[in-house]
Amino acid sequence: MAGNPKKPDTGELLAGWRSATEVEAAARAASEAVERARAAATKARAAAAQAAQAARISLSSAEGDKVRAQLDVEVAEQAEADARDRYHVAENEARGERVSS
Repeated sequence: MAGNPKKPDTGELLAGWRSATEVEAAARAASEAVERARAAATKARAAAAQAAQAARISLSSAEGDKVRAQLDVEVAEQAEADARDRYHVAENEARGERVSS
């Protein structure tokens, strides 16, 4: 007759049960940590998308500001040229020179 394997005693069974319970608790904690990390990553992704949208809006606004500033420069340059021309006309008239327009 084949030998009977030794039956574990209740102490060994209790230790195995406790070990399995600890492994289960650790796995559950790890699962919860992963879920919290996933939720944080989802929130971070949403925040990044909002930041990217804000950056696009700011860039668009800055580009519009640049166009308006360039137009202001052109207007100022024209005003300066007109003022310079009027000054030279007045200066020449003061010297008694006639200027044709």
